[in-house]
Amino acid sequence: MSRKRRVTVISGGSRYVRRNPPGEAPASETPPDGPASWERFSQVAQIAAPTTLITALMIYYGYVATRARFWYFGIDLEAMDLTVQELILYGTETVWLPLATVLLLTLTFVGIHVLHLRLTESGRWQRLLRAAGAVMLVGGTALIFRAAVGVVVPEVSRQESAGVTPLSLSMGALLAAYGGYILVRSWNRPRWVNILAIFATSGLIMAGAVWATNSFAWAFGVSRAVTIAQRLEEYPEAVIDTAERLEILAGPVKMQRLPGPKERKLKYRYRGMRLLTEAGGRLFLVPDRWTSSSGTLVLPYNADVRIQFLPPP
Repeated sequence: MSRKRRVTVISGGSRYVRRNPPGEAPASETPPDGPASWERFSQVAQIAAPTTLITALMIYYGYVATRARFWYFGIDLEAMDLTVQELILYGTETVWLPLATVLLLTLTFVGIHVLHLRLTESGRWQRLLRAAGAVMLVGGTALIFRAAVGVVVPEVSRQESAGVTPLSLSMGALLAAYGGYILVRSWNRPRWVNILAIFATSGLIMAGAVWATNSFAWAFGVSRAVTIAQRLEEYPEAVIDTAERLEILAGPVKMQRLPGPKERKLKYRYRGMRLLTEAGGRLFLVPDRWTSSSGTLVLPYNADVRIQFLPPP
């Protein structure tokens, strides 16, 4: 005859007691895929999500900076037919400064948050903390208002330095949210209020971050292109032999007709050019004293073209 399980229920706030039959293993209190697994997933997500966002922003930063760099020379990046690997390689030289800035700001914020938690646990400097929270809230609100002005009045955002409006949006949202968190941390709030605040703050920070990334990347790319244009004479000279005569728009490019029989394939030699890049089986060349009216010469890299490089003087 099998034994029945005995369950004792005692009211009045006491516990429920469950007894298993002899030989039966006690049931696990937490299923393997229950709260513990969800907690581990949440911990991983908290690390992976910001890392993924930062990585995506860095790749986007490199893309925009590279696009601006070649746009300065009159080249549309889409027409270059760069591979993903080439685009990433071009972008890597531009991401170190913004990446270091983001990491430095992150460490600063983490340090401030740890200091705030320590002071809160110790019970000291509470008035100072609340004053700091109020300053953050007011300052963040002012920055958000400044960002709104830059959005509503396009003339303001066009005349300002790169990234002022988007950074005002991101930093304003972060400061206002953290200042509010310091001030109302001890208040009892509905859960949906916290979720809504986190969602709105994260959205504003992300929008400002993407916008600022675009502004800074374009400015950096143009600055890089200006530096290249000013220092072209420090790059190796490209000596180009072609089968057909080239129509050079402008620039101090010298053309020489090569001696030899009429059936000679490569008949013309050009000097005074610098190789900007090679992409999609084509050469992108500019005069060594480039101006905006010079343009960029695009040649197919095939048997009809021979190129030699000479070291800079």
